[in-house]
Amino acid sequence: MNERSVSIPRTAIAVCLTVPFVLPFLFLVSTAFRTREDYIGSRVGLPHTLTIEHLRYAWTSARMGRAMVNSLLTTSIAVVVLVTVSLAAAYWFLRHRGPISRLLLIAIASLWVVPYVIYLLPLFITLSDLGLTDNLFILGFLYAATNLPFGIFFMYVYLQRGVPAEVREAAEVDGASSLREFRSIIVPLATPAIGTLGALAFVWAWGDLLLALVTLQSDDKYTITVAATTLATRTDAGVQEVAAAAFLAILPLLVVFLAAQRAIARGFVAGVGK
Repeated sequence: MNERSVSIPRTAIAVCLTVPFVLPFLFLVSTAFRTREDYIGSRVGLPHTLTIEHLRYAWTSARMGRAMVNSLLTTSIAVVVLVTVSLAAAYWFLRHRGPISRLLLIAIASLWVVPYVIYLLPLFITLSDLGLTDNLFILGFLYAATNLPFGIFFMYVYLQRGVPAEVREAAEVDGASSLREFRSIIVPLATPAIGTLGALAFVWAWGDLLLALVTLQSDDKYTITVAATTLATRTDAGVQEVAAAAFLAILPLLVVFLAAQRAIARGFVAGVGK
């Protein structure tokens, strides 16, 4: 009885918090799949007839296929670089504990709260001077760099709590080198954190608009979010076509997030209390 009385308020609160996020998505899907006549008759509500004509228009007109390939490239680079550098840096901080390394870790973690829009203009000027704009590989590295402070701090907290010190000490006593310890002990034990950070990096990189919009100029190098945004500026695209482009842009993001939500939650809580 007591458990039920506690679960009902929690469920009600969860539903109330979910509704503001679910309703706009349902409206987006409904708008993208409704026929034009159905949309003109009633713009709010469930569709009476469905069509994929708007999806087809958005896919061909905005070159969404090419844009998805570009986003996949930049996102893959961001995930690999962010996870690798974050784990290696966190392991270094774990082995070199002291006042200097602690201050350095705090300084790195403090950069996480600084929005990159503050240094976006100097970054663009620097990239322009070096001739590194309009480059998908550079954009992937930028995604990793902007999220690196969080990645290092997240990995360090996980290694500190989730990897027993006795295991590392036993490996050191057996004469294992730092590289051997990192490859044989740290990486296997940090698998939940690696999966969590990788999923988060995918979400961040795939859904970014500002960095891609500033650094990319060529149409054939647009990412999925930029391609969907440029469609909204065209005079021949209506609300339903723009909604279809937005749906295509967030669909892979939604699939990855739903597939990895348990891994994300498990990675955040793994190691607590160990």
